[in-house]
Amino acid sequence: DPETGNNFEVGTAGAGREWQASLTGFYLMLDNEIVYDDAANLNRNLGSTRRIGADAMAALDRVWYGGSTRWTFVDARLEEGTHEGNRVPLVPWAYGTTALWLEPVPELRLTATYTYVSKQYQGNDEANARRKMEAYGLVGFRANIWMSDLVSLVFSVDNLLDATYASSAYAGGFYPGAGRNYRVGMKVMF
Repeated sequence: DPETGNNFEVGTAGAGREWQASLTGFYLMLDNEIVYDDAANLNRNLGSTRRIGADAMAALDRVWYGGSTRWTFVDARLEEGTHEGNRVPLVPWAYGTTALWLEPVPELRLTATYTYVSKQYQGNDEANARRKMEAYGLVGFRANIWMSDLVSLVFSVDNLLDATYASSAYAGGFYPGAGRNYRVGMKVMF
């Protein structure tokens, strides 16, 4: 069956010359939430669920340095059936990314990032009875080089410390997240 829902949000945001911040609270109700069923190897309806949470963001942008942090906190629960009140599997209660950057010269920006994902129940564990997936944190690094006002190069390393973590899990089978990986790109604006 199709998944349907309603989302209600209220928030506030502010900004100054060098800073910005926002805070948003939300309440999401879903009927017939669609999830992947690992045993049947297909999608199925989980039933009614709700999520109550908040998104927070703060950023500082100075002439040659700055940083930002964005976080989501959510309490996701099953709303009906045998497991009413239990947590929705594969939904971490906290997820966030923090970045700090430095521009030693106007043509170069160096950025370090840290991403955190809290513990969460494995997929299809509506009973919340299996071992939780462990929380993990990932460190990244990026260099942006502006060749001109219209052309820039990007070099990045994700999972810089080559952390081992599970990106998802079903019935005790854990799926590993991406190890250290490198990216190179060019952005051309016209």
